[in-house]
Amino acid sequence: MDQRFLRFLFEARSSLRAMFFKFPVLGYVFVSVPFAFIGAVFYVCCWRRRTTSDDDDDNKEDKKND
Repeated sequence: MDQRFLRFLFEARSSLRAMFFKFPVLGYVFVSVPFAFIGAVFYVCCWRRRTTSDDDDDNKEDKKND
């Protein structure tokens, strides 16, 4: 691996470790907020939305049952 990338990983790990030991709540918030944001984006993107064809199918079924 590139030396700069390894140095970046070392710096990130050491700063996050220091943050978790000194301010644990802030560390968890700092790490969990991006995951929550990414999860919300995936939820919105993958959520099945009703279309007009779904509405038409529901109306046909209702008419058949009457």
